[in-house]
Amino acid sequence: MTLLDCRGVTKRFGGLVAVRDVSFAVGLGEIVALIGPNGAGKTTLFNCISGVYRLTAGTLRFDGRDLAALRRDRICRAGVGRTFQIPRPFLDLSALENVLLGAVFGKGGASLPHARAAAQEDLAFVGLDAKAEAPARSLTFQERRALEVARALATRPKLLLLDEVMAGLNPTEVAGLVRLVRRIRDERGVTVLWVEHVMRAVMDLAERIVVLHQGSVVADGPPPAVVRDPAVVEAYLGEKYVF
Repeated sequence: MTLLDCRGVTKRFGGLVAVRDVSFAVGLGEIVALIGPNGAGKTTLFNCISGVYRLTAGTLRFDGRDLAALRRDRICRAGVGRTFQIPRPFLDLSALENVLLGAVFGKGGASLPHARAAAQEDLAFVGLDAKAEAPARSLTFQERRALEVARALATRPKLLLLDEVMAGLNPTEVAGLVRLVRRIRDERGVTVLWVEHVMRAVMDLAERIVVLHQGSVVADGPPPAVVRDPAVVEAYLGEKYVF
């Protein structure tokens, strides 16, 4: 079953075409990595899916609904959650209060007591239950990444857009986040579309890879085939990926 269907998605900023005629689908329960060089249009595409930008052309359908017709808050409540490249928690709020905002204003629309219980569960899920009452400004960079994921999960998404959640982390931290993303799919039943540059993590976790270059899709398929595609090697990897 297709959960997200992108057809001919195009986004222009004046004379700059940031995303050009992008078409691919994400099936229910998949973990799909979106890779490509800096400036390829990956985050712009995420911003189109989540309603930050309006499309110039094309269609975006999610769970049978036209996303282009919805405001970004409605897109979130329809079941699309996301993280951002640079975590921006509310620094003077506690970790629990940050996640509570997602639980209250996300898809569930839960009462405050139920939202608080859900937020505590989400913090525990990402390993931050011991930091629930700590102000967000006191968290390490890795912990802020985890908090960003917990806040997105609190909206109860069907599709989670992860934007470079592993950037700047050491190999041990990356391995922990790989396990967490797999658990998000396996235990929460959340489909994942994931922008990433850490190729070892991509190869360990992704079931499909979509490659963007200069705003266009140049490859879409299973990881072993994609990383050996000459167009991908030339545009992004620079050499064939060594297993």
